[in-house]
Amino acid sequence: MKTYINRKFSFLFAILLLIVFVIPVSGQDQMLGTIEIQVSGAEIAVPYFEKGLLLLHNFQYESAQKEFEMAQLMDPDIVMAYLGEAMCYSQGLWHYEDIKKGRGLLYKLGMTSTQRLAKAGTELEKGFIESLEILFAKDITLKKRHEQYLAYMESFYKRNPGNAEVAVFYSLALLEQSSAHPEENYEEKAQQVLKKVLDRFPDHPGALNLMIHASEGPDRAYKGLFAAQHYPVVVKKLPYAFHLPSHVYLDLGKWQDMVTANEQAWNLSRAIVKKNKLGLEALDYHSYWWLLYGYLQQGRYAKAAEIVKSMDRNVRYTNALSMRYHLAMMKAAFLVETGQWKDPISRIDVLTADFNIKTKALDFYIDGMSALASNDTDRAGWNIIQITDQKSVELSGGSKMHSDYYYCGSRSNAGIINNEQDLIATEVIRLELEAVLAMKMKDIDVALDFAKRASQLQNKYLSPFGPPVIVKPARELYGELLIDAGRAEAALLQFDLALRDAPNRTLSLLGKYHAYRKLGHKEKMADMKKMIKSNWEHADSDVLNRLNQL
Repeated sequence: MKTYINRKFSFLFAILLLIVFVIPVSGQDQMLGTIEIQVSGAEIAVPYFEKGLLLLHNFQYESAQKEFEMAQLMDPDIVMAYLGEAMCYSQGLWHYEDIKKGRGLLYKLGMTSTQRLAKAGTELEKGFIESLEILFAKDITLKKRHEQYLAYMESFYKRNPGNAEVAVFYSLALLEQSSAHPEENYEEKAQQVLKKVLDRFPDHPGALNLMIHASEGPDRAYKGLFAAQHYPVVVKKLPYAFHLPSHVYLDLGKWQDMVTANEQAWNLSRAIVKKNKLGLEALDYHSYWWLLYGYLQQGRYAKAAEIVKSMDRNVRYTNALSMRYHLAMMKAAFLVETGQWKDPISRIDVLTADFNIKTKALDFYIDGMSALASNDTDRAGWNIIQITDQKSVELSGGSKMHSDYYYCGSRSNAGIINNEQDLIATEVIRLELEAVLAMKMKDIDVALDFAKRASQLQNKYLSPFGPPVIVKPARELYGELLIDAGRAEAALLQFDLALRDAPNRTLSLLGKYHAYRKLGHKEKMADMKKMIKSNWEHADSDVLNRLNQL
């Protein structure tokens, strides 16, 4: 990092700080990436700001906050350290904001806007402080604040088109508003801005990080390949940097790359926890979940089962909410992807009382499906009633969502009310279980109607990127039931739609194979078998035997 320092401290004061604070400092951390920025501040404070900014660009908010606080302690007037800490309290990609801390930080820098702006040493610093004034403005709604903040950052970027930091913070603002304004295609705008940064600064961690996020989605994932491949080369000490590229690999159906990324993230997480003697809850279970999903797509069911069982053991030692959530998702994914509904994993019990409604519904779905595998239609029906009753409670405002766990390196906002999207997901899950139960009861038309409604409703669900949260994609289920009903041609359309959303997903490929088989299309059957075989290159021997018997 190249740093330009305006020494504002007297020599004597700087010496006193060195005596009082005997803390080792270093320049840029080569394990976190490299950036180039101008900073006004005391020389002793700058290394802390530098490291804080690198951590911030890697979404390590709590660690970054500590570095920025240390920089302010060394130099109370180092304006950019206030910017950095403020951005730790505005995590728009995770829908998390601490407005009180953000505004408190502005008052810490100066009691009035005039006082704060007067401390800026350059026009660039002045522009960043002005952005904070908008982001944490009083007497204005969150929606309006963030829209005005984006508008300001766009004008700020146009005034400073060659400044990498302005470009990265502008890109972040674009991505934070993308879900609220899908018609604006802010992801593509962010990609264009970030590409210019990476052309000049290929090791910029913030540009690499955000380029991957801007490339999420099957239709644009290919644009994030360079960032996905380069990010863990640049940032070598964070599990997050090894995991994040798998967002691109999943959207491209590149299962071995996804598995490798999450194996590296998980192993590094274990090493960090062991080195620092941390508790089990500090492990990176998010990467562990993605690793399990990758193994399942590869037909490596034994390894996937080991993950679920190890997760269950860890939960028995530390019953943290984040760990229970990941166990619930892992258990569900394993049973859905393998179809081994009678496996002992189906009997793993997860406490879900403080979960989000859709995760509670998923737990009822899994129990219902396990019941149907044993022809217990009464228990399946009971689970459907539980989902319906739970939804009624939520609609009456009876409970809140708790999701205080780390998601891709960041904390979700705990304690917010279940929103419309959660209710949509819950209804899709209920309809799916209704459909399978009806098919079991030979009510084919009823089953197909439930499945069709689930498929149509899932169109309204803004599924988060990653392994499916509605663990059985509705279109895939609809396709499978259409085959059972003797409507293979119609089933192909549903599998194609499922593969559009989740490229190269193994169960959808298997569905297409069976549809083509029903239709007698031998060449297309061979094409599907070849694709499945590619996914199952490292599959368990018994899984490969199933493929050979197709």
